[in-house]
Amino acid sequence: GHPIPPVKGPYPHVGSLRGRPRPGLPLVRVFYPAAEEDSHDHEPNIRHEAVESLAAWLNLKLLAFVFVGAMSKLGHPFKPNAPLHPDFAQTKDGKSHLPLVIFSHGLCGNCDMYTKLCGEIASHGFLVVALEHEDGSSSFAECAHSGEPVEFRHPPDVSEYTRKSLITFRRPMLAHRTQEFRSVIEHILSLRADKNGTTSQTALIDPAADELALDDACSIDIQIDAAEGRRAAPNGAAPDTAAAQTGVGGDAVSIETLLASIDADNMHLGGHSFGACSVATATGLDSEVLRHMKSCFLLDLWSYPLEHDVVSAGAQRDTLLITSEEFVWMMETPVTLAYIACSNKDKKNLHSYYIPGTTHQQFSDAAWFMRGKLAWKKLARGPTPPDISHDTTVSAIVYFLRGGRDVGSLKRANLRSFNTPGQRNSIMSGSGWKPTLPWG
Repeated sequence: GHPIPPVKGPYPHVGSLRGRPRPGLPLVRVFYPAAEEDSHDHEPNIRHEAVESLAAWLNLKLLAFVFVGAMSKLGHPFKPNAPLHPDFAQTKDGKSHLPLVIFSHGLCGNCDMYTKLCGEIASHGFLVVALEHEDGSSSFAECAHSGEPVEFRHPPDVSEYTRKSLITFRRPMLAHRTQEFRSVIEHILSLRADKNGTTSQTALIDPAADELALDDACSIDIQIDAAEGRRAAPNGAAPDTAAAQTGVGGDAVSIETLLASIDADNMHLGGHSFGACSVATATGLDSEVLRHMKSCFLLDLWSYPLEHDVVSAGAQRDTLLITSEEFVWMMETPVTLAYIACSNKDKKNLHSYYIPGTTHQQFSDAAWFMRGKLAWKKLARGPTPPDISHDTTVSAIVYFLRGGRDVGSLKRANLRSFNTPGQRNSIMSGSGWKPTLPWG
């Protein structure tokens, strides 16, 4: 079956590749507008190991075997190894018109958990790079340097859910994720420089900070060539790179060739939940990440782990925030509202909306592969159908990434302004649906 429906953008064929852009970088899954071409290649939409980890996280117990078997066989509309659409061929003077989106997953996510969202954005003419973070927050990840699984790290005392304890526990993870953003951006810029025959003047990696952050998650020494700003696998380990597959017009395409084709002046950063928190943190604290991003989008920003300085400074780039109705009710939401207020204190940097009748997981693929009672039990769906909430989300994101700022002008009845405590109180008192929250 194909639980992930076909994309609806102007580019109806979306290619997909999974791999590491180079040794030492996190695993990514890349989505891009593809040429129309018959493809008989097939790969699972979500890897078997990732499904097993997800089943354990969902605590499915006796249902785990059935869940893993079914999930591993589910199809998808994406075309593995398809050529890049000729509309995005680089011009003779080296200019590119392919904008880039780097996407950060939430807690217990991975690079396979947002294929519907990433694929839809790609169908509107974007290259989307979904990261698989190795900070101990993913449902499944393997260390880029040892190949060993990176275990999910639980808070030491789940009964103590305070902002202070959460900031302390999540701070190393956010530092690690920020470093992964920096490393991927540096690699992309170096590829663009190499393709254009120029020398990259950008060195984003601080070797000492990079080694510290990655050692914490992988427990392995990392050899860094500071002059090149590139990591090497230790002890002569075999490189784990994305092998060349099939660019434009049938030329060989790989993750490297796709990344070398992007418009370096049109790069954006987005994330969901802890991924949104990661984006806000990276652009708030790291000037090197910030200066290369044209805009950002945050889906269900989990604001509790945000440092106080990040909240008080607010968004540093034009940012779109979309919140589910479930998250409107969360105990953490006052911190989000403070972040919105600080972002718009001097100028309107943050544009905030919510979608009625939606749950936190409706931004992910969970809304598609969980059906019936399981979907409602795990809050994968709310009263608003996922196809409507996804259409709303993607339309708003694409409009925003293309420079549109009055997202309310899209006139979607299911996309409503969300900026103040008064609006939150009005939503909670007037809603005909109250989500049964498992936390908060």
